Amino acid sequence: MPSHTPTPPPHAFTASWVWCQRGDLRRGAAVVMEGGRIREVADRPPAGLAVTDLGEGLLLPGLVNAHTHLELSFLAGAVPPRGDFVGWLEDLVAARPGHDHPGRPQAPGRRSALLHARG
Repeated sequence: MPSHTPTPPPHAFTASWVWCQRGDLRRGAAVVMEGGRIREVADRPPAGLAVTDLGEGLLLPGLVNAHTHLELSFLAGAVPPRGDFVGWLEDLVAARPGHDHPGRPQAPGRRSALLHARG
């Protein structure tokens, strides 16, 4: 019998600004997610939904960040966060082995397949 992962309930994300498209910059709007997809951008969070306020910032619903380093994906989880991005990056560079690491050649293909499977 196939396993069924329950779909999380709808959830709203807010920030100071939400930019939907050229000429559509909204102050205090909410991006409503449902089933892993954007359901709507509402003027305010719908009543009854859990809300995550991301504070001062800009939400860009639908933007896909295509910047990735698949060649480093074999290090996933090897360098825990430590509070600041620069410190984490320094730790990552220090942990990066030479080009002869046994997991390195397969890492980009495996991570690419995982990204594709997750949509």
